[in-house]
Amino acid sequence: MVNFIIFIYQIIKFALDIYSLLIIISAFLSWIPSMQNSKFGRFIGRVVDPYIGAIERFIPTISGISFAPVVGIFIIYVAQTYILPNFVLFIWSLLS
Repeated sequence: MVNFIIFIYQIIKFALDIYSLLIIISAFLSWIPSMQNSKFGRFIGRVVDPYIGAIERFIPTISGISFAPVVGIFIIYVAQTYILPNFVLFIWSLLS
């Protein structure tokens, strides 16, 4: 059972790493409008924009620069570093 919990933890951590990478790619694609309109750009937008859009409601752009991707990556970092390991330990203690 411990191996299963560790496996799920690693899958979630990997998924959050990939999502952080997609946020970075989306930020770079925002500098090249023609890339945003490609199939790849639209896919990245559909995946990342709901999350970034929710953050942009609370953090406005400053001089045309959005800090929502930075805040989004920071939130994912906090979730990976503090919330997820403690949640796994909590589940482990319930199952032990």
